[in-house]
Amino acid sequence: MTRFTKAISATLAAATILSSTMVQADLQRPDGSSTLYFAQIDCHTSSLDHTGTKSNVQVKFVSVDGDPAGTATLSVTDIEAETMKINPNINPLSSALGSFDYPRCGVFADAVYFSDTFEPFDLKHIDITIGGDDAFWMDEIRVYRRDFANDRFKDNLIGHWGRDNGNGWCLSTDANDINGSFKDRSTSSGCVTAFRFQVEDEKVFKVR
Repeated sequence: MTRFTKAISATLAAATILSSTMVQADLQRPDGSSTLYFAQIDCHTSSLDHTGTKSNVQVKFVSVDGDPAGTATLSVTDIEAETMKINPNINPLSSALGSFDYPRCGVFADAVYFSDTFEPFDLKHIDITIGGDDAFWMDEIRVYRRDFANDRFKDNLIGHWGRDNGNGWCLSTDANDINGSFKDRSTSSGCVTAFRFQVEDEKVFKVR
């Protein structure tokens, strides 16, 4: 059994126990009009070192009306996100799986951030912001919309930026971090505190 397969099996087993025993009094149950969004962030590039971070990273989901539609500060891995399909009523941000303020990603897993509301809205953009000077590298970001109906849900890809092992974006509160291994692979913006990923035309902007 490969390391990846073992990781999936262990996480699935843990999630099965979690979904059958956890009581969440504050959980808002999704219905036929409910929507979640989630961002999947790839922070591993085979030719770069130290692409992950221990700094806090948040993802803000903003609606087409310009309203903040949820800010995710807790990260799960894509492996753990798959286990949540066991019970679509689990809100990932109130489950024991979402327990890290820094992105949980590496060779075998991307970091996944869920919007923290089931209220339906159309997404305009996401802002990804770092809160420290331990640089974070991203080479591919996907955003999905999860629609619920009849105790089931469907995930649709609505935005995709970058590519695996390609050039990417550096997040850090220290602009000098660009002078490290990221320099030749980063966008012209260098290392910045926040980037905005726009859904409609899949453009990327430096926020600050």
